Amino acid sequence: MTAKPGPFNPGQAIQQAVALHQQGRLDEASSLYTRVLKTQRDNFDALHLLGMLNHQRGKAGEAYRLITAALKVQPRSPDALSNLALVLHALKRSAEALTALDRALALAPGHLDALNNRGNVLLELQRPADVTRRIARTNRL
Repeated sequence: MTAKPGPFNPGQAIQQAVALHQQGRLDEASSLYTRVLKTQRDNFDALHLLGMLNHQRGKAGEAYRLITAALKVQPRSPDALSNLALVLHALKRSAEALTALDRALALAPGHLDALNNRGNVLLELQRPADVTRRIARTNRL
Protein backbone atom coordinates (compact mmCIF):
# COMPACT_ATOMS: atom_id res chain seq x y z
CA MET A 1 0.00 0.00 0.00
CA THR A 2 1.44 3.38 -1.05
CA ALA A 3 1.33 6.27 1.42
CA LYS A 4 -0.80 9.20 0.37
CA PRO A 5 1.08 12.45 0.04
CA GLY A 6 0.24 15.03 2.68
CA PRO A 7 -1.47 18.32 1.98
CA PHE A 8 0.39 20.85 -0.16
CA ASN A 9 2.72 22.98 1.94
CA PRO A 10 3.59 26.28 0.19
CA GLY A 11 6.53 27.02 2.49
CA GLN A 12 8.06 23.65 1.81
CA ALA A 13 7.37 24.04 -1.90
CA ILE A 14 9.24 27.38 -1.94
CA GLN A 15 12.24 25.73 -0.27
CA GLN A 16 12.19 22.94 -2.86
CA ALA A 17 11.78 25.44 -5.70
CA VAL A 18 14.75 27.51 -4.48
CA ALA A 19 16.92 24.38 -4.35
CA LEU A 20 15.86 23.43 -7.88
CA HIS A 21 16.40 27.01 -9.07
CA GLN A 22 19.93 27.02 -7.63
CA GLN A 23 20.63 23.72 -9.39
CA GLY A 24 19.56 25.23 -12.71
CA ARG A 25 16.47 23.04 -12.93
CA LEU A 26 14.38 26.01 -14.01
CA ASP A 27 11.36 24.18 -15.42
CA GLU A 28 10.83 22.26 -12.19
CA ALA A 29 11.40 25.35 -10.05
CA SER A 30 8.99 27.35 -12.21
CA SER A 31 6.31 24.68 -11.79
CA LEU A 32 6.62 24.78 -8.01
CA TYR A 33 6.60 28.60 -7.82
CA THR A 34 3.51 28.60 -10.05
CA ARG A 35 1.81 25.96 -7.90
CA VAL A 36 2.41 28.09 -4.80
CA LEU A 37 0.91 31.11 -6.58
CA LYS A 38 -2.21 29.07 -7.43
CA THR A 39 -2.82 28.60 -3.71
CA GLN A 40 -1.35 31.92 -2.48
CA ARG A 41 -1.43 34.48 -5.26
CA ASP A 42 0.27 37.11 -3.07
CA ASN A 43 3.17 34.92 -1.93
CA PHE A 44 6.09 37.33 -1.97
CA ASP A 45 8.81 34.71 -2.39
CA ALA A 46 7.04 32.89 -5.22
CA LEU A 47 6.37 36.15 -7.08
CA HIS A 48 9.88 37.52 -6.59
CA LEU A 49 11.75 34.30 -7.35
CA LEU A 50 9.59 33.36 -10.34
CA GLY A 51 10.24 36.88 -11.58
CA MET A 52 13.98 36.33 -11.30
CA LEU A 53 13.66 32.95 -13.01
CA ASN A 54 11.88 34.67 -15.90
CA HIS A 55 14.61 37.30 -16.01
CA GLN A 56 17.20 34.51 -16.26
CA ARG A 57 15.24 33.13 -19.20
CA GLY A 58 15.25 36.49 -20.97
CA LYS A 59 11.57 37.17 -20.33
CA ALA A 60 12.00 40.67 -18.94
CA GLY A 61 8.37 41.71 -19.40
CA GLU A 62 7.05 38.79 -17.35
CA ALA A 63 9.84 39.27 -14.81
CA TYR A 64 8.82 42.92 -14.43
CA ARG A 65 5.17 41.96 -13.87
CA LEU A 66 6.03 39.38 -11.21
CA ILE A 67 8.60 41.42 -9.29
CA THR A 68 6.32 44.46 -9.33
CA ALA A 69 3.56 42.27 -7.87
CA ALA A 70 5.99 41.03 -5.20
CA LEU A 71 6.82 44.63 -4.29
CA LYS A 72 3.13 45.35 -3.77
CA VAL A 73 3.23 42.66 -1.07
CA GLN A 74 6.56 43.79 0.45
CA PRO A 75 7.42 47.26 -0.84
CA ARG A 76 10.43 47.61 1.45
CA SER A 77 12.40 44.61 0.17
CA PRO A 78 15.89 45.76 -0.89
CA ASP A 79 16.47 42.45 -2.68
CA ALA A 80 13.32 42.76 -4.77
CA LEU A 81 14.04 46.42 -5.53
CA SER A 82 17.58 45.58 -6.64
CA ASN A 83 16.28 42.76 -8.81
CA LEU A 84 13.56 45.00 -10.25
CA ALA A 85 16.37 47.33 -11.29
CA LEU A 86 18.09 44.49 -13.16
CA VAL A 87 14.87 43.86 -15.07
CA LEU A 88 14.29 47.55 -15.76
CA HIS A 89 17.86 47.82 -17.03
CA ALA A 90 17.23 44.85 -19.35
CA LEU A 91 14.12 46.70 -20.59
CA LYS A 92 16.31 49.75 -21.36
CA ARG A 93 14.62 51.76 -18.59
CA SER A 94 17.80 52.92 -16.87
CA ALA A 95 16.36 55.97 -15.12
CA GLU A 96 13.70 53.80 -13.47
CA ALA A 97 16.38 51.24 -12.61
CA LEU A 98 18.36 53.94 -10.79
CA THR A 99 15.25 54.96 -8.85
CA ALA A 100 14.66 51.36 -7.75
CA LEU A 101 18.30 51.04 -6.73
CA ASP A 102 18.18 54.29 -4.78
CA ARG A 103 15.12 52.97 -2.93
CA ALA A 104 16.95 49.69 -2.19
CA LEU A 105 20.00 51.56 -0.92
CA ALA A 106 17.90 53.89 1.23
CA LEU A 107 16.58 50.76 2.97
CA ALA A 108 19.93 48.92 3.09
CA PRO A 109 22.88 51.27 2.42
CA GLY A 110 25.42 48.44 2.28
CA HIS A 111 23.40 46.17 -0.05
CA LEU A 112 26.21 44.86 -2.24
CA ASP A 113 24.06 43.74 -5.18
CA ALA A 114 22.28 47.09 -5.29
CA LEU A 115 25.59 48.97 -5.10
CA ASN A 116 27.05 46.85 -7.89
CA ASN A 117 23.93 47.15 -10.04
CA ARG A 118 23.83 50.91 -9.53
CA GLY A 119 27.45 51.22 -10.60
CA ASN A 120 26.78 49.20 -13.74
CA VAL A 121 23.77 51.33 -14.69
CA LEU A 122 25.70 54.56 -14.07
CA LEU A 123 28.61 53.34 -16.19
CA GLU A 124 26.26 52.43 -19.02
CA LEU A 125 24.78 55.94 -18.75
CA GLN A 126 28.36 57.26 -19.02
CA ARG A 127 28.34 58.72 -15.51
CA PRO A 128 31.64 57.40 -14.10
CA ALA A 129 32.03 60.37 -11.72
CA ASP A 130 28.83 59.28 -9.95
CA VAL A 131 30.26 55.78 -9.58
CA THR A 132 33.46 57.17 -8.05
CA ARG A 133 31.51 59.35 -5.60
CA ARG A 134 29.36 56.40 -4.54
CA ILE A 135 32.40 54.21 -3.97
CA ALA A 136 33.99 56.90 -1.81
CA ARG A 137 30.77 57.32 0.19
CA THR A 138 30.41 53.54 0.61
CA ASN A 139 33.99 53.23 1.86
CA ARG A 140 33.14 55.74 4.60
CA LEU A 141 30.28 53.51 5.87
